[in-house]
Amino acid sequence: MPKQYWKYVLDEHGKEPISIDSDANCLALLKDYRSLMPLAQEARKPMFNLKPADGAFGGHQAAVQGCWTDFKELTLTIMQRCGVSIFG
Repeated sequence: MPKQYWKYVLDEHGKEPISIDSDANCLALLKDYRSLMPLAQEARKPMFNLKPADGAFGGHQAAVQGCWTDFKELTLTIMQRCGVSIFG
């Protein structure tokens, strides 16, 4: 994704970051959460909001918690970069 972002969004052809760690435009690294996707589609819920009643129990529940943390951190990063205060 970084290559496409640099090329099509930033219009920086032939230039790309050396690594994700050095890319100032990187907001987060998210896992694909493949095991949660079918459950989320079936429940018609976001992956980070699945409950045991939706089939997310055992190892899936740990993945849901990790997904929640990842998306929360992404949200906070976006808010910070946009200058939006979490407290209003």
